[in-house]
Amino acid sequence: MFDEDIGLDPDDLFAHLFGGMGMGPGMFNMGSGPSRGRHGASSRDSVIPYEVTLEELYNGKSVQMNMTRDIICLQCNGSGGKAKAARIQCTRCKGNGWVNVNQMLGPGQIGVSRSSCPDCDGAGKKIREKDRCKKCKGKKTVSESKKVLLYHSTHVAYSLTYPLTQIEFIIKKGMGDRTRITLSKQGDEVPGQETGDLIFVLKLKDHKSFHIHGSNLMTVVHITLSEALTGFNRVLFTHLDGRGIRVASHGKTITRSQDLIKIANEGMPILDTSRKGDLYVTFVVDMPEDEWFKNLDQSALETLAKVLPPKKPDLPSNEVTNVTYTDADMDELDDEWEDSDDDDDDEDGPECRHQ
Repeated sequence: MFDEDIGLDPDDLFAHLFGGMGMGPGMFNMGSGPSRGRHGASSRDSVIPYEVTLEELYNGKSVQMNMTRDIICLQCNGSGGKAKAARIQCTRCKGNGWVNVNQMLGPGQIGVSRSSCPDCDGAGKKIREKDRCKKCKGKKTVSESKKVLLYHSTHVAYSLTYPLTQIEFIIKKGMGDRTRITLSKQGDEVPGQETGDLIFVLKLKDHKSFHIHGSNLMTVVHITLSEALTGFNRVLFTHLDGRGIRVASHGKTITRSQDLIKIANEGMPILDTSRKGDLYVTFVVDMPEDEWFKNLDQSALETLAKVLPPKKPDLPSNEVTNVTYTDADMDELDDEWEDSDDDDDDEDGPECRHQ
């Protein structure tokens, strides 16, 4: 929105205003944050990205969702086998608990690293297939399930069991991109380990009208040439909570494209306070359509010429050439520049190597 409307990147503008860099959703990156697999031991926490809209961060939201969650198998108490089942040495890792894994280090380069044995989960021993728990199949954990009682049209009741865990958390007003919401002890259960946390990391989606920087907001508003010259007093935009925001220009002042105003206390809520940031509005003046101009009669044109500032005189010159012009497209000019650069590269040709 900003690039097309005013030819200015919002991050550059915020850097000029506040001396910092933008913090839009493009900066969000989960990377290799703390997470684990089903049996990982490096971290017991489960990290899940959760997309949010700017409206949800502004107004707050209560989230309820259904998820699958591993819990310790109650039938075998997390042992993975029947009572008194004997464990045998893992044939894959030969009891070491780890196996060698080949890794590509680069073109033509292969390295070897150690990884936890997937057959025995790094224990070095495993339960024979015939002695494994029938419920968890030796995995030690099962998906937490809910049983729902259903009624058929014939009034015959039957139950349906399916994996389901209901998760609830609150997105507070003023939370931001990459905010972490932690649900203690709601992660997957692993035998012999403390149950980890379930962590939601907020990921802000792009907004069509607003850009955010910390607790401040920015938007672009289009006004007509008449409003730019004679002033305005109208609802310029709809805020994130649905309110129409009315703005009146100041007296006899001209509003120009890329003029910037600040509306105090209409930015984002500041977390856990009653305060808000500020809202910055950049104006874009829309010139009249050609059809409007064509419909003006001669009298209107003469009146317009009288009330507008006078035309500029010719620049001094010893020789003058009268020319004609056609409409042009910047994309066409960019293509010509690229073609010219390609031709210059071809003229250089391959370099000769000295013997």
